[in-house]
Amino acid sequence: MVDETKLNQFVGQMLSDLGGAASIALVRLGDALGLYKILHAKGPMTGRALSAESASNPRGDGVAWGDQSPCLFCATARFFRPGYHR
Repeated sequence: MVDETKLNQFVGQMLSDLGGAASIALVRLGDALGLYKILHAKGPMTGRALSAESASNPRGDGVAWGDQSPCLFCATARFFRPGYHR
């Protein structure tokens, strides 16, 4: 028999760890672009102002959920399905 409390704790920790691991790439990118040095020197600023200071291309409004590749929906469903299936 599965101890649901322990299972939920494990899944919660796993998702937390995955979130941390996924942010590593973003931190490295921000460091490579010099974003952290700019923010440290100039303080808080908008994304557009930061992109102008760093000579990087602003992303604008991002990518709408409906404009994502169809495989993203299948992958998202497969990832979260175990948490909803009983």
